[in-house]
Amino acid sequence: MGAGGADIYNAADQFTFAYKSLSGDGSIIVRVDSLENTDPWAKAGVMIRESLLPDARFAGAYATPGSGVRYQARLLNAGSGTSDTSVATPEQIALRAPVWVKMERIGSTFNAFYSTDGVKWTAMSWNPQTINMVGTVYIGLVVTSHNVNVATTAVFSNASTGGGASGTWQFAEIGIDHRLNDRDALYIALKDGAGRTAVVTNSDADAVLRNTWQAWNIPLADFRNGGVNTAGIKTMYVGVGDRKKPSASGTGTLFIDDVGFGRSTTVAP
Repeated sequence: MGAGGADIYNAADQFTFAYKSLSGDGSIIVRVDSLENTDPWAKAGVMIRESLLPDARFAGAYATPGSGVRYQARLLNAGSGTSDTSVATPEQIALRAPVWVKMERIGSTFNAFYSTDGVKWTAMSWNPQTINMVGTVYIGLVVTSHNVNVATTAVFSNASTGGGASGTWQFAEIGIDHRLNDRDALYIALKDGAGRTAVVTNSDADAVLRNTWQAWNIPLADFRNGGVNTAGIKTMYVGVGDRKKPSASGTGTLFIDDVGFGRSTTVAP
């Protein structure tokens, strides 16, 4: 997950949130594999949050590049954030990614934990915190760069939810528009065994700005019309910018998954 944002703290938050719905009690666990150091207080971890508003109540446990594994919360809507600073142990302050974090809700009681192996868990010294959240809330993964001028990237693995967590993963930008990629053309090029190359550019001018997965299905005829033999493709290129005149410019992160070639993406019933 990539994110910018000033922080998850004070009276309003700026971060990215991958979440599910939570009804009643529940928990979330994840391994923070890595977090780019854009600030000692950049954060990547888990959260239970009352709403998607920037000033909502929350309880979160994070890994940071320079401040260890920490437990923070906002106890009242529109209130200031509060933290475990006065009771944080030397062990948790010394921790760095990769590290596991966990947050659980039991009624109005919230507890955070950390682990170095995902098996043996240590309760955070700030446990328990009492936060009165009402109705269906949100549970998920969070990232903030703690730096409005630059984005950070966190890598997560082994995410799991329990209790009343349900639904598919969704994505939200809380408190700020995190369009961190520079706008440019997205293209795919195919090169055949004879060295001929055909390029197809995505018709969506904002394709690299989208923050959700987008399917891009391209008829092979589009490449054949460009002069390549689609029965003898040797190389596929995915790029951003001008394929004919490539240059180093712009910044951002592009995620690509489920690349298929030469077959329909439609599954028969």
